[in-house]
Amino acid sequence: WQKMSNYLTEYSKRIPYEHAFRRPNLSLTSHSLLHDSYVFFSHLIPAYLADIGLRCIGQKPHIVNIYKNLHRTLLALESFTIRGEIQCSYESVNSLRQLLTENNLSNEFFFDIRALHWPTYVESYLIGTKRYVLNEDVQCLNGAQKHLNNLRNIRWTFNTIVLVLLWRIFISKRPTARNLWYFIMNFFVAKFVRFFKILSAGNT
Repeated sequence: WQKMSNYLTEYSKRIPYEHAFRRPNLSLTSHSLLHDSYVFFSHLIPAYLADIGLRCIGQKPHIVNIYKNLHRTLLALESFTIRGEIQCSYESVNSLRQLLTENNLSNEFFFDIRALHWPTYVESYLIGTKRYVLNEDVQCLNGAQKHLNNLRNIRWTFNTIVLVLLWRIFISKRPTARNLWYFIMNFFVAKFVRFFKILSAGNT
């Protein structure tokens, strides 16, 4: 599952969609509390905010319904994804494969997924979705990539605002937390300045 998660995330960024609502990112966890909190903060809150924005500009809200349908679909995979190991029997499949091989029919009725190259499969799946479901031009990815970069910048900006608000509310009022915050910030600023000097020296 982790490999499949990596494939989906990687190729979703290589083959972006023109009207994506969020940046592609797939993560798996067996902790229900962590999953529910992530769904609340990363799915529901942005979806409701987006629908409020759509109402304000006179359009029909639909983002929340999309996420609800997505969650119902993922719920069907829950029993397979949250378990550490699932015991399956392939005796019937192996018997059928052997029978087809003995009768020289294995090429006509090929179903051996062991020969499937999953990265290529995921890439073809995303290209097919972009072309035949969303009716987007597969050859023109510059606009979709720019849109994906804008979503990344929006996320970084939002996270920065939240971090500043948390600092103002909690950290700035406690001397110990404030000193720790300044120490961490000074550490990263020093690392950045050092990296910039090395980069500048390498370009001269």
